[in-house]
Amino acid sequence: TVFDGCEFESKFYIDLSQLGKDGDSNVLNLNNTCFEAGAWFNVNGTNGTFNLDNSVLKVSGGDASGSLAINGSGNEFNFENDSRLVSAKVAVGANNVINIDDSSLEIKNLTNNGTVNVSGDSMLDIATMTGNAVQVVADTVLTDSNVSGTVKVGFDADNAADTTLKLDGETSIGTLYVGKENRENDYKLVIDDADVTLGSLYNRTDSVVEISNGSNVNIGYWQSKGMVTIDGSIVNHTGANMYVYNNDSTSVATITLKNGSTLTSNANYAIYLGNSENGPAKGSAAIILESGSTLDTKNLTLHDAGEVEEVAGATASTRVEATDSTIKVSNKLTNGGEIELNNSTLTTDSIVNSGKISVADSTLISNAVNNPGSADGIWVS
Repeated sequence: TVFDGCEFESKFYIDLSQLGKDGDSNVLNLNNTCFEAGAWFNVNGTNGTFNLDNSVLKVSGGDASGSLAINGSGNEFNFENDSRLVSAKVAVGANNVINIDDSSLEIKNLTNNGTVNVSGDSMLDIATMTGNAVQVVADTVLTDSNVSGTVKVGFDADNAADTTLKLDGETSIGTLYVGKENRENDYKLVIDDADVTLGSLYNRTDSVVEISNGSNVNIGYWQSKGMVTIDGSIVNHTGANMYVYNNDSTSVATITLKNGSTLTSNANYAIYLGNSENGPAKGSAAIILESGSTLDTKNLTLHDAGEVEEVAGATASTRVEATDSTIKVSNKLTNGGEIELNNSTLTTDSIVNSGKISVADSTLISNAVNNPGSADGIWVS
């Protein structure tokens, strides 16, 4: 019998009826084995452990009807060393776990009311997903993956270790969280020479995002509170307004573009630095452009200086700095912070400036300028 690259020289049958009922025989180990269940595979006991090492578990019943239901409580499926779980439907009940390590998960419909963890060099193909997020619990590389739901890097686990998620090949994720506020751990997202689509990206306080080596990244909604570096790559922000600021600490939420990178924002919305609302900045933010890079957006707002929302007495400020680069704001540039141009070009339809704009060996073109008397104004050198 052959399925999905697995070849059986002989068939054998396993009686799982007692698994999870006897505390001394709650473990099933499959090593170098292809295990094909029937149209459904239900686990209803407690504290059962299923270990697959270089093995395949396929719940057959046709592509549309295979169903794995992990019910009961305390049951754990561990896939490691190039193992695979293949099933049209998977339901993970509360207090049950699937661990994917150096392995793959191929599911058309995942209902996750328990825990699904991923680590190592793995592949996830989850067409539809409801319930809890997939947790990245250790350094992980996802290649040619598709997750329609939410993935979190170090977000829910209170004692999560330093963790890096790398996205390779052509990969898409519905919603991605990187890091969490008030953590001392280091959480990082790396995209290197890859084509990636993220429905939403929340890179949290002090997290790191590195996009490099000719990557093409499409991001819908984007809230950036950490450190982002775009190096020789293209990022398209396609969703609603984009927010860059860190209201949880005194560190500056920064996006750096270098080596000919381009950040293009949705033509119908805006990039906001310092706040997601009207009023002064609630967190510090900066966009820095270097070495032939381009920022292209319809509206760009740098909020006036304020106070960091969750750090009493700490000043929140905003700035944009361009060196040998280009900034295009097709509609309105609102500046309450500081903009510095060095051998660069800034073009916009209109400027409302209550902050400071420094122009050195650069070109500034605007059809209209509103420069209130309280502003530092436009400085040319």
